[in-house]
Amino acid sequence: MALQDQTKGHSMVYQLLVCIAVICCSCGLIMFNKFLMHAGRFPYAPVLCSFHMITSFLFALVMLAVKPEVFTGLKAVTEAPEGIWRTVVTRFAPIGIFFTGNLILSNHAYLFCSVSFLQMMKEMNIGLVFIAGAVIGIEKFEFRRGCILMFIMVAAAAAAAGDIRLSLVGVTIQLASQVFEVCKIMTQSCLLKGDKKVDPFTLLLFMCPVCLVFLSAVAYSTWTPDIPKHALALWPYLLANCGVALLLNLANFFLLEAVAASSYTLVGVVKDIVAVALSAAIFQAPVTAAQGVFFSLALAGIWVHAMFRSFPEAFEDSFLRGVLATVPLAPRPAGLKGKPEETAPLIVRKAQV
Repeated sequence: MALQDQTKGHSMVYQLLVCIAVICCSCGLIMFNKFLMHAGRFPYAPVLCSFHMITSFLFALVMLAVKPEVFTGLKAVTEAPEGIWRTVVTRFAPIGIFFTGNLILSNHAYLFCSVSFLQMMKEMNIGLVFIAGAVIGIEKFEFRRGCILMFIMVAAAAAAAGDIRLSLVGVTIQLASQVFEVCKIMTQSCLLKGDKKVDPFTLLLFMCPVCLVFLSAVAYSTWTPDIPKHALALWPYLLANCGVALLLNLANFFLLEAVAASSYTLVGVVKDIVAVALSAAIFQAPVTAAQGVFFSLALAGIWVHAMFRSFPEAFEDSFLRGVLATVPLAPRPAGLKGKPEETAPLIVRKAQV
């Protein structure tokens, strides 16, 4: 029992650290990309994303040469019965397409909309990922859980409203990027958790060159003679930006490996709230008292969702009773136990011994 509690504690600490890394890197990259995508700096999303993929791929090659033992899923790809090329095409090419579409469109949307408005739209991903996961069978549909996620989505979207500079073109681009993002999350989750699962480093090694192929084609079609001049003038910023993108890719893969796809999107909610706060501080976007209230409601919804998945029996008699029973520092009913499953919630996932 003591060993199980110790293992659970280590798992919780690991997940918490990965979540913090994802939130910090993601918010940093959002602010960084918003800065670079200004019309007077480097407004070339395909080229910028290509730099990200080149940096990540070079890092993966260095890791393969220096520490090959971390590529625990490499043999599953190189020694697959169907052959390595067919494996890359069937398992990694879809991720490359979705990843490329999401990267290009989401960065291009910064030219038309404010950070606050884009983060508001991204809260739709919570419901979309849950519905998609239920359809393909990696998420179990539950009505009450769906209501919780809907509450989080509405509260977080209202909190992120901010100063909206509405643009129909920007809205269309952002919606398209979110469709690609949901498809990317579901595909990566299946690849990191399925029967033929791969490790995050192997995923990075094979995904980056596939993405680079698609990104290069788009970059070539949108190439202008000013790109090299701007790249040379801003190379320190571009290098730092690529470093942040690398850290975010690794953190995202490790998080998707550790938690369910729907829990991954809940981390995105916290990230979006932090991004809006940073936007207010850096870009002087106004934040009202009402937004602060909605921030709190969204965070409360995230906590309730985590408790609902970890202690489902507490919610059987009454939803309100379940909420009260799982409030921090409040006594829980006797016999209340967690739900040990592989897709356990983000905060209190049960470790399997």
